[in-house]
Amino acid sequence: MVLEFSNQEKVKKEVMKPLDPALFQGRIGTQAMDLFVLSNGGGLQVAVTNYGARILQVLTPDRSGHIGDVVLGYASLEETVAARSSVGAFIGRYAGRIGNAQLNFRGQHYPLSANDGPHCLHGGLDGLRFKAFQVATLESDRLVLAYRFENGEMGFPGVLDLRLEYRVTQQQALEIAYHVCAIDQPCVASFTSHAYFNLNGADSGTALDHEVIVHADHYMEVDARLVATGRLIPTLNTAYHLKQRKPLSKHLSSFDLRGFDDCYLINPTQGVHARPGDVTLMRCAEVFAPRTGRSMEVWSSEPALQFYTGLNPSAHIGHGQGKSGRFYQQQEGLCFEPQAYPNAPNCPAFPLPLYEPGVVRSGKTVYLFKTF
Repeated sequence: MVLEFSNQEKVKKEVMKPLDPALFQGRIGTQAMDLFVLSNGGGLQVAVTNYGARILQVLTPDRSGHIGDVVLGYASLEETVAARSSVGAFIGRYAGRIGNAQLNFRGQHYPLSANDGPHCLHGGLDGLRFKAFQVATLESDRLVLAYRFENGEMGFPGVLDLRLEYRVTQQQALEIAYHVCAIDQPCVASFTSHAYFNLNGADSGTALDHEVIVHADHYMEVDARLVATGRLIPTLNTAYHLKQRKPLSKHLSSFDLRGFDDCYLINPTQGVHARPGDVTLMRCAEVFAPRTGRSMEVWSSEPALQFYTGLNPSAHIGHGQGKSGRFYQQQEGLCFEPQAYPNAPNCPAFPLPLYEPGVVRSGKTVYLFKTF
């Protein structure tokens, strides 16, 4: 197959089989489901379903120009629903854990949906990752989805409108922009992308040979159940110092650490304005796959980054088989989840991500693909 790249060179490429949109067509409630394939015409192709706004396939070249799929995902709508996982999903109404599923906000107490022991994780048992989005706009390189959170949904107060845009660019980037507005009363919310990346290929096994840099000098202390306490800890001279490029496997073995499920405060010195009138982005992380020569930079407007490998390599991710017909294991994909401060409603030292009625707040995360 011949692909046309932005420099107009025509080179024969080995192309991974794209997902079949017909296998994602159906209905959830009254909402039609589908798979939407975005392309920049230059080697980057992204497949998104409006069930949970999930990124289920990202096709991008390696150092030799061979096209490979670099995110974990599922082969059909039925398998995606059955898996009951966060794989590829857009997370809300609040990313991360809220301790004891309790929200105390402006003098009111709100019990939330507990789905991680006594805690509320990623919005609760039936959070945004399991919702049907409406399709607002579809173009060859751009998809806009919409969702309205109702007052009391998963226990959270207030009606909140979310407009979510996926775009692939000529710079080989996947941009995720979100515009959020409270409708009837002040709300708290935090959003992130939960794509699982493996730059060697979605079915290549462990991702612990990847080399990862996280641009942070502090990480967030958590209790025994991984709930943020409100305390920031310097990364220097700890297992959580990831400012030097080295394989994750060697780093973990050096510190006798099982894996990462940790939130970092990103250094603001990494900031840059993407374009006039746009939000300010910070470079959160960089990841390199020496085997394939692929690399990825993570940029975001959010102040924190959850870095997740999974802590148990023998445990499955979700309850269903992945695209290749096998169960994914933890540590076969790496998650880079830019977000607001976790558990901020219960941590007075953390800034609260507040949405006031009628005021649109925007955020953006960019995954920029390169080769080396």
